[in-house]
Amino acid sequence: MKALYKFLMSAVMAGSLASCSTDIETPKIQGFDNLEPKELTASSNEVIMEGVNENSEAVTFTWGDYQLSIDNPAYHVPDKSITNYLEMSPTSDFSLMESLAVEGNTKTFTEKELNPILIRLGYEPWQTTPLHVRVRYAVADNVEYQYGMSLEIKVAAYGLRLNRMDVLATDKATVLAALYSPLENGVYTGYVAASAWMNFYLQERDNTIWGSQPGSAFTMSKDMVTAYNLWFPGTAGSYRVTADTKKVEWTAEYLSAMTLTSASGTDMEMTFKQSTNSWSCKVVTTKAETFSAKAVTQMYNIENEGGATGTLIDFGSLLSIPEAGNWVVTIEMSGENPTAKYEVDEEPVVTYEPYLEIISPDDWNEVKCRMFSFNNDGTYMGFYYAGEWENYKFATVGRETIYGSVPNSLRELDSSNESWNLYVESGAEGLYLYYANLPENYWNAEAITKLVVRGDHDLESTMIYDKNTKVWTADLDIQEVGWGMQILINDDWSNHFKSKGDGILGYLEGDNIMPPGSGRYRLTVSLYDMGNLTYTFTVL
Repeated sequence: MKALYKFLMSAVMAGSLASCSTDIETPKIQGFDNLEPKELTASSNEVIMEGVNENSEAVTFTWGDYQLSIDNPAYHVPDKSITNYLEMSPTSDFSLMESLAVEGNTKTFTEKELNPILIRLGYEPWQTTPLHVRVRYAVADNVEYQYGMSLEIKVAAYGLRLNRMDVLATDKATVLAALYSPLENGVYTGYVAASAWMNFYLQERDNTIWGSQPGSAFTMSKDMVTAYNLWFPGTAGSYRVTADTKKVEWTAEYLSAMTLTSASGTDMEMTFKQSTNSWSCKVVTTKAETFSAKAVTQMYNIENEGGATGTLIDFGSLLSIPEAGNWVVTIEMSGENPTAKYEVDEEPVVTYEPYLEIISPDDWNEVKCRMFSFNNDGTYMGFYYAGEWENYKFATVGRETIYGSVPNSLRELDSSNESWNLYVESGAEGLYLYYANLPENYWNAEAITKLVVRGDHDLESTMIYDKNTKVWTADLDIQEVGWGMQILINDDWSNHFKSKGDGILGYLEGDNIMPPGSGRYRLTVSLYDMGNLTYTFTVL
């Protein structure tokens, strides 16, 4: 407001310097004295807030404005010369009030904005009480204020709602997700997209922070002197988390699979996307159709810290698609309850190369192994012996695309320049069976503890890996050829290598491997190229 005064004085001085006359009269503001009070209106004359949805609109106030001018047409009034103050009070004399400067002539309050104002003014939660509102118009400190017409509405504030619990990062500030308690009974539930071994705390709206009690991962503690952080199991993915502040226990139900089912009985497996905390799949409809969803779970709690088969989560009917078409259905897990949506599937037809290579992140020409797509559908698998905490990336053969992981989401593939290196979560050296799914931007690595050759006459020999030659060998004493042999993965007859003939190994396919005859042989196996796994026998 002082700016306007300075502007007018400057204008006067400039005018006096430019004129020989000494009779110049100081310009005066017009339109701000002896005024009729402007009307103030509210979008509702009764605002009863419950705090269920704090971001919803509580009330909007609208008022008239004044048009200022200067009695000398040579000058003009600067923009925003009038400041509007919205004043609120429990009494008509405004002896106790909250004042808020507002640009323009309207102000919308959400419940979250209005409630603390009412609490500061002494309003009792859940009680309907009059609120007096007016607008104060100000030009400058030395210019008398103008007041608009006062307005009285009924309001009801709400008290502290213990209906939400935040999942905090270990800094106890960053909100990662939220759990909800609609009954406000101390039991909170929600769905969290968790990375493997993700550490976290829980915070209620009264600022109580919960960690874990020492010696018991699923027992909660609010003693921040002795409590540890909480943590998820070693499998990344979608979890239904329940925190019970009365029992001081929490549980994590890992959603290992989600199935979307049409009303006609067709099942479709859904894929989880870590970065958006959502499940999705493609759907083809020939008519209007309703869909429901169920999830298979693994339960982690006080009784089963290592995990046990959980109950099936039935989400019931989630959405209806009103017409025939090709769609992408997405179930969004964030929020108080999962919600589903569908969109037209406009994804173009994509062709994939037969190979995807594991390469060094520092030297793209260093190929560690070659994964193969048996179905030409963008899904690949391959065997690789990884070093301790070894980092790598996936790449197309021509290096058109390099895949790392989404930052802070190790199992989700990312082909951007912002991607992180890939690695095995445990960091352990050893043989792994790698899976990559390019259409769904997902990868995994399954640890293989040993390869065992088994055959006739109690033939048994554990294969040894040579880091220099990158092959596996086993020295065998063949007493009789008989029915041959198989190479068992983790000594499991259901998970094996056989022969496809001519020294070519078949993974889960083929016939038994036949040695050249009786005698002592060295069996050498190369797992470098999943599309061409080989074996040879050498006489010892």
